[in-house]
Amino acid sequence: MNTCSQMCTNYNGTFACSCNDGFRLTDEHSGVCKAETGLTELFFSSGEMIMGLEMGKNMRESEVVKDQERIEGLDFDPVKNMIYWVDSQSKSIKRSFIPKMHEGSEIGHPQDIQPDGKGLAKPTDISFDWVTQNLYWSEVDTAGLGASEGRIVVAKSDGRYKRTVVNKDLEMPSSIVVDPEHGLMFWADAGAKPKIEMSWMDGSKRRVIVSEKIERPEGLAVDFSMGHTIYWADSKLNTLNSMTEDGERRFVVARGTHLNRPISIDVFESMMFWASAGLGDKGPAVMQMDKFGRGVPQTVAMELPHTGSVKVFHPSRYNTSLSNPCEKTQCTHLCLLIPTGYRCKCPNNQAFQQGSKTSCDAAYEEPKPQPLVCKCQNGGFCLETQNGETMCQCEENFTGKYCDVRRDAIIGTKAGSPAAIVVPILLIIMVIVCAISLYVYYQRKRGEPKVLGGIANSVSFRQGTNVEFEGPSFVEGGNGVPQKEPAATAIADNRDFSNPMFGLRSGMGSAVDSPEAAVLAPSVVTHQSPPQPLRHRELNPASFDTGKDTQCLVAEDDSEC
Repeated sequence: MNTCSQMCTNYNGTFACSCNDGFRLTDEHSGVCKAETGLTELFFSSGEMIMGLEMGKNMRESEVVKDQERIEGLDFDPVKNMIYWVDSQSKSIKRSFIPKMHEGSEIGHPQDIQPDGKGLAKPTDISFDWVTQNLYWSEVDTAGLGASEGRIVVAKSDGRYKRTVVNKDLEMPSSIVVDPEHGLMFWADAGAKPKIEMSWMDGSKRRVIVSEKIERPEGLAVDFSMGHTIYWADSKLNTLNSMTEDGERRFVVARGTHLNRPISIDVFESMMFWASAGLGDKGPAVMQMDKFGRGVPQTVAMELPHTGSVKVFHPSRYNTSLSNPCEKTQCTHLCLLIPTGYRCKCPNNQAFQQGSKTSCDAAYEEPKPQPLVCKCQNGGFCLETQNGETMCQCEENFTGKYCDVRRDAIIGTKAGSPAAIVVPILLIIMVIVCAISLYVYYQRKRGEPKVLGGIANSVSFRQGTNVEFEGPSFVEGGNGVPQKEPAATAIADNRDFSNPMFGLRSGMGSAVDSPEAAVLAPSVVTHQSPPQPLRHRELNPASFDTGKDTQCLVAEDDSEC
């Protein structure tokens, strides 16, 4: 068996590997082909949501669809970039635009293909025909008194013109996959007689291709780049297997409990990916491994609540340049591919008009509108109101029309966070310090002496006979404005500032000749900064002014001293 991940050319005694258009060999020996451009993204179900995982160095995970119930199977339309899924809990089939691949779309918004609870059958898996834009799915009807009955159903991509193409000898269909390039479809039956079957895409030419050494097949995939090889997973045997489309060249790629009960599988480039249901103390996970079984499995997503399906998305995954033979037909309702071309089919309980193989005797239904583009951001998702309008259901920390406004950072901070405690305390301290500083500043301003014209007036008393008057109010007329007077008047108007008490001494009977009076002329008055005033006891006025000279500072004839 060769290990070329895509094409292999035989030579005499050897072979050579090569790649399809848009791919290149990574080296000369491994045979691994890698896409030259584009990003590989892994879609997988996780309980009530579909997750997306960008493969590469970053391995960035994102939410594709959320707020569902129990997603089991999924597939996508590589032409219109839509994703389809089945919800086994609500028994519904839905679709949505793939986020980030449509302008303004931030999160998927589900649109019903088969409404919740319609009918008694439960859909189990889904597969999309990107050539004719038809949708195939498997379902199980357990309403009967006997064993469950399985069916393979096809409809338009929006759910119109539903038709059952396989409904006999099928007990528990667990997986389905279509090959539009060859006009074939494959499905697995995990009932009492487990098997894998194939047929044309209209349900004809049905046959069993695997019925031995198989216990519970639950996943199917087609490796279109490597000769349309079929891969499948057996959850009971814990095996991953491969074979050709006709069931030949069966090969066990991987076996063992380390596969963790694989229930879904997909293949791209040189890798296979599978969703595991969990085994023992290991929970549900998504894993990967070389598609030839080389190396060991690696876990790419773990600790999932539930996983049921996995799909690899890449622009070069499918050959979207294939021509659609149904474009030139006159099929009024359904056009299904077969290996030799196409066939027209009618919805359930309807037939062709008399003498026609293209026109059905069935009503025409208007196509459904495209799914809504949900612009909700930051984990929000769209909800429909009773009026048919949409609104964003935001996460706890976000608000706004599109959940694009973050709530207050302090409110959104976890309780007990250091920031939630330190920040308010620092703000309070800053406010208190500012208040104290302002109070001290204004108190100092109030205590400063008042200044007339910017110059202080003061009187100084010292021991001896000198009294000094400072300031323009005393020297130049009392109002701070210089007054011009004749020289003679100024000389004659000298004032006597002698101290009459200077010559008196305690205990002396007669007055002593007083010294020469000290005369201060305005021209000799000195100007200096006033010293700190001395508070003498004699100059301390009484609390009540009687108008009398109680200290006998002025000598009069009728003194009361």
